[in-house]
Amino acid sequence: MEIDTVDNTPLPEHDTPLPKPSRRPLTTEEYETIGFISAFAGRTALFAYLGVQCACSWRAYIIYKVLGWILTSWLRSILMAVWFFFQVMAMPATARMTKIVIDARFDVLPWSTALWEVFWCLVGIVPWSFAVWVVYDFVPDLGLYGVQKMVMVKVYGASTYLVPIAILVFLLTKQAPERSNDMLDRCGVLLKRLLERCVGLLLAAMEWLVRSQIFGVLVKLIYVRNGFLVKGRRRWQRRTLQTLRADLAPDMPFRAAYQYDAVQEGRFRLLRVKRPWDMIPFECDLVTFDLDAEIPEYTAVSYAWGPDPARPKALGVNGRRLQVTESAYQVVHDLTPEKGERYIWVDFICINQEDVIERANQVKRMGLIYAKASQVTIILNTVTPVDYGDSDRVAHHLNKLNANLERSTWKLDEQVAYFQKVGTYRVSVGWEVLTRLFQREYWTRAWIVQEIAMAQKIIVVYGDNELPWNDIASFARAFRNPDNNTALDVMGTMFGGGSVPLSYIMKILQIDNMREAYRADGVDILDLLFHGWQFNATDPRDNIFAFQGLTREELPLGIQPNYQQSVLDLFLNVTYFLMGRNDRPLWFLKLAGRGFGDRSIHSRYCSLEDEELPSWVPNWSEVALKGQLFPIALPQFDPGIIDIDPTGKILLLEAVSYDTIVATVAHPMMKDVPRIIALELKGDMTKRLLDMGKDFKALHEAFARFVPEPYPTGTSREEILWRVLLGETSSDPDLVAYNTRSWALLSKQADFLDKLVPHAPDQLIAPTAMPQTLEDVKIKLAEYMMSCSDSEALRSYGEEYVKLLGEDMFKASTSFTAGMGRHSAGRNIAFTRRGHVVLVPPLAREGDEVSYLAHGETPFILRAMGSQGDRKLYELVGDSYVHGVGWDDFEAGKEVLRPIAIA
Repeated sequence: MEIDTVDNTPLPEHDTPLPKPSRRPLTTEEYETIGFISAFAGRTALFAYLGVQCACSWRAYIIYKVLGWILTSWLRSILMAVWFFFQVMAMPATARMTKIVIDARFDVLPWSTALWEVFWCLVGIVPWSFAVWVVYDFVPDLGLYGVQKMVMVKVYGASTYLVPIAILVFLLTKQAPERSNDMLDRCGVLLKRLLERCVGLLLAAMEWLVRSQIFGVLVKLIYVRNGFLVKGRRRWQRRTLQTLRADLAPDMPFRAAYQYDAVQEGRFRLLRVKRPWDMIPFECDLVTFDLDAEIPEYTAVSYAWGPDPARPKALGVNGRRLQVTESAYQVVHDLTPEKGERYIWVDFICINQEDVIERANQVKRMGLIYAKASQVTIILNTVTPVDYGDSDRVAHHLNKLNANLERSTWKLDEQVAYFQKVGTYRVSVGWEVLTRLFQREYWTRAWIVQEIAMAQKIIVVYGDNELPWNDIASFARAFRNPDNNTALDVMGTMFGGGSVPLSYIMKILQIDNMREAYRADGVDILDLLFHGWQFNATDPRDNIFAFQGLTREELPLGIQPNYQQSVLDLFLNVTYFLMGRNDRPLWFLKLAGRGFGDRSIHSRYCSLEDEELPSWVPNWSEVALKGQLFPIALPQFDPGIIDIDPTGKILLLEAVSYDTIVATVAHPMMKDVPRIIALELKGDMTKRLLDMGKDFKALHEAFARFVPEPYPTGTSREEILWRVLLGETSSDPDLVAYNTRSWALLSKQADFLDKLVPHAPDQLIAPTAMPQTLEDVKIKLAEYMMSCSDSEALRSYGEEYVKLLGEDMFKASTSFTAGMGRHSAGRNIAFTRRGHVVLVPPLAREGDEVSYLAHGETPFILRAMGSQGDRKLYELVGDSYVHGVGWDDFEAGKEVLRPIAIA
């Protein structure tokens, strides 16, 4: 019988593995939660290990043995744990935690930041103390020597196995290389499987955690209070890694220097920074792209270069060494990702600074470069270091003050009542750190206006906090409305002796206004040139080049970026261009003149003496700080009456020489304009107060001597004085009454000061190192005279002066003084032969002429210098204000336009 040994049953088909169920991708919050739990576990394990090590130290061992003779074991363990707890509490980091909690209590820091810091500190203190307790409770005989012996025994025991194994492996590789290689391969495969199994178990555990309900609860707990725990961990990690990476800069002393390749028309460079892994040095490459083609997303950086032109730092670029400045290196270092790559545009690196032709070509495209960037990052950390504590406080107070602005504002009368009730002015703690933010050198740079105005998205990096541009801009916009002063704590800070950097905040407001104007229809070139001189540039020519991207007007070749052109030729070309505009051909004259001080330029790029620059051509890189005068109504003139002589440096035009100056006096309250604008005064208060009283006295005496009663316009002499200082022409009775009262109060104050100051003690008004306001000194002076003076008359003056300050001086010190500053700051008061009062430049003098120029928008002060052919030759001193006289007064034909020349 034949046995069928063949199995006819069909073989099963090869099993195909079932597809694994798709995993839901983790959200950002879940990733952050995993990172937080990992950091929490790692920190707990680290401090537990440190606690064990500390518990086994010889000091702890001795104390433990001594206590063992006195106390029971469990009480001894508790005391040791408490001892180590307070040992940790006495550390500098713990002292810092205490300070942070106190700051939060007084609203200097947000509570979320304080809670994070305390929590993270306790994550270390608790396992530390618990580890000590475990050591002394469960292994009481394990002292210092016991630990050392245990370690040596373990090492020796391991060596008894490792040494024979190492000898065996060596013999196998020599005697049987094939077998040894096969064995090593098997071991490698085994190790690989083991690692895969471990990683798989870890991933499975993480997947189980993510899918469990516990994980959802953890996510909610960690993201409580707007996620302050995650934000705190991220900030702590960033600060720690930045500190560590600072020592990981690539060392390239022997690499060849990097040489820039030429950039073709329409192309630009981007710096690609990459870091393959967390804790290794970053690498850089310069890559060229076409501006009109597809470009990868990149971040354009806006930062301050700093005054030092040295290049002490080295970057590895395309495998070579590129020397850069401290600020450029810091920018690249801060923006390099923890892992991966990123494209950034940094002007100092992406433009060959040694090639003036390339610089000019790239400068023309900088506006487009910033406009096409996915984000513009403003870095305020360069030039001078930023304190991390300041960074946290700025973010807190900026949010707090912006929130205050959303509430209803206080009117002036309510502010007066509030300060009368409080009695003493309070200084906002937030202004101290906000002042340091706004006084950063960055806000004074000329190039930032274009960089910010053309950006799509802006992030401001201060310390390691990222502040949205809108938060800073909305804060600056609030200063447009004086009613916001209370919400911003401006008046309390100012009168309390604190510093409010209004001049810097006004720059930010100007930048934001230009940003809005650019997004609408572009910015008029006149506005750009008018604001350009208020910002600083290392090269004076950049005060013109840096703003051109914001205008949609076609500009002539002579004023486009060209660093081979001299600064004198550039300033002349800009002025010629403005003269060619028929709408306002002499607009620029209000920025010119020799009457406001020396106009020389000295920089490392170019130099220009005041005598080389014609008096009618503005120094477009720096214009004197002064009040702006109102333009007068102009009749229609023939455009042909303005011309330039063949040398290109003498202005030919027609004018009416209307009057002559016979005397000048100092402005009693506007002599120190930069410090008044900064709202902080230092130095000899006695001299300042005495000078103010003397200037008021001299002004009233000059008025009585040179101004007729009534004034040529028919107005009373006393009223004309404040009208000239304010440029006020309104006849509204309420406004006239208010201004008359305010001026009388200021004059009366001068009389009080003239009597009180000579009797004040030295310590009250002596020079001080701390900023003081004049209001602060005056209040202390009056209060002292009320209480300490032996003279009944002085006590009476003091009482009357305090009453004056408390009732009405607040109003006179705000609206009236602010209006006077806007119109007459930085000027003197002059009297003319015809009896007019004129606001003039500080260097105007007796004999100078008050003239009206055809197409001139204000009267001007001219100084005779001789003749130019058949024309009388003058030098321009500056613009002026004559109350009650305009072109309408010349229509009767009494005054005639005559040809003149201005050198």
